Amino acid sequence: MKDLILTGGVWMYPMILMSFVVIVLSVKKGLVLFRKNNLTSNQLEKGMNAILFWGATSLLFGLLAQMAGLYQALGFIKNANDISLGIVAGGLRVSLTYPIFGMLTFIFSALIWFVLRSKYKSLRLRLSNK
Repeated sequence: MKDLILTGGVWMYPMILMSFVVIVLSVKKGLVLFRKNNLTSNQLEKGMNAILFWGATSLLFGLLAQMAGLYQALGFIKNANDISLGIVAGGLRVSLTYPIFGMLTFIFSALIWFVLRSKYKSLRLRLSNK
């Protein structure tokens, strides 16, 4: 994992920050839904979609970083007189780091969102029956 982050360079830091935001929001919302009682429907729903939003933003940011990296790499390849296929393949490998990391963050956020959303719906149903 450390090599993945170091290989990614400067674009990885915002993506790591977005991943931490997803984790913090998930833990915070999970504690509210699974621990607290006597909550209103608005308190239950507040912040739920932020988890999915930051996961999707991480995915889109990963795709943007990949495109920016490929654009820069193609500029270097154009100016180089002699370039090996190994260097090109290595550059493509690095460029795939960003969308992979973004997809993993998005998948994690979607799964957590789904679990929390299910808990929210069951609590909301229980509130409406009272």
